[in-house]
Amino acid sequence: MARKIRNAADIGAGNRLAIIRLLRQEPLTRAELARRTGLTRAAVTIISERLISEDLLREKKDRRLFLQSDQFQFAGIDISRHGIQLGLADLSGQTLACQDLALTGFDSFEQLAASLADRTGQLLNPKVRGIGISVPGPVDARSGLVINPPRFGLLQEKNIQAALAGRLGLPLRVENNAAARTLWEKHLGQGRALDNFLLLIVDSGIGGGLVLDGRLYRGLGFAAEIGHMSLDPAGPLCECGNRGCLENAASTTAVLKGSSFCSWPGLARAAEGGDPEALGLLRGQAEKLGQAITNVTNLLDLEAVIITGDPVSRPQLLLQLVKEQVDARRITRQIHALAVVAADFRPDAALAAAAMIAVDSFLA
Repeated sequence: MARKIRNAADIGAGNRLAIIRLLRQEPLTRAELARRTGLTRAAVTIISERLISEDLLREKKDRRLFLQSDQFQFAGIDISRHGIQLGLADLSGQTLACQDLALTGFDSFEQLAASLADRTGQLLNPKVRGIGISVPGPVDARSGLVINPPRFGLLQEKNIQAALAGRLGLPLRVENNAAARTLWEKHLGQGRALDNFLLLIVDSGIGGGLVLDGRLYRGLGFAAEIGHMSLDPAGPLCECGNRGCLENAASTTAVLKGSSFCSWPGLARAAEGGDPEALGLLRGQAEKLGQAITNVTNLLDLEAVIITGDPVSRPQLLLQLVKEQVDARRITRQIHALAVVAADFRPDAALAAAAMIAVDSFLA
């Protein structure tokens, strides 16, 4: 369902975002913007003039407005158990610079913070308006404290925001990596025309992000930890202290454990070719993911589920199997459809999502 923006006496951030979102795709006249957003011509003119005065927009000779994306840049730093990806992106999400760094060689959090500050500082220029950092959760997005990410002692109880903000001198915001990916999908990905969707990251663990009524949903700060939804109370003990968690049943690590496959793309490729072992593993993964998705969608009645992480390399068969599971169980299946889609594959996805944290703050 497309988001509808309402006219109001005080033109709010939502209306500005609606116009920016459209102009990210192509230049448009004020009349075209009014028609597509549902705003009045007067409202579009007020917003457009304000955005022009802020150098966000320019007007072509044919009266079309366009976004000056290259004049606004944002640094992104993604820290994961696999390594670090950092660089720059512009307002339209275009990557301008990207570096991949190994985590080896950092004996302490202080060494890591110093290296990140130095490398990020080398990328900064007068066009950079903010910095986004994505880290494994859980994280307190208000303070920047990384609380207790499983299997990642380097960041446990460390405040990456406080460690870098003073050294880099720009607005800086920290989110968990699932929230960062969710913001990317909300602004520029598969969720850009949706108000209510679940993002599911499937890799060495399982993370989740929720957009409800057009906003990233946090609850009291730590919502959407779908990887720790218990599917089997008698199941194996999880690091979170719960039993039978989705992460222990359907993450890439869990699915590959004890199998003859060393990577998820290899497993998917074999399953597509009819390999019995691979098909069995993929069906098992789809069943568990489908069970969790059904639980969430029955509770929240969402429009879509966006799957990202390892499956984006070869998503078709897994999506088909997951959708079969969900459509057989979802209580609203006869009322409306639920889209189950994969995020677009891009090698710089981690950086793009981290930079989108800063973009989101800037636009808000």
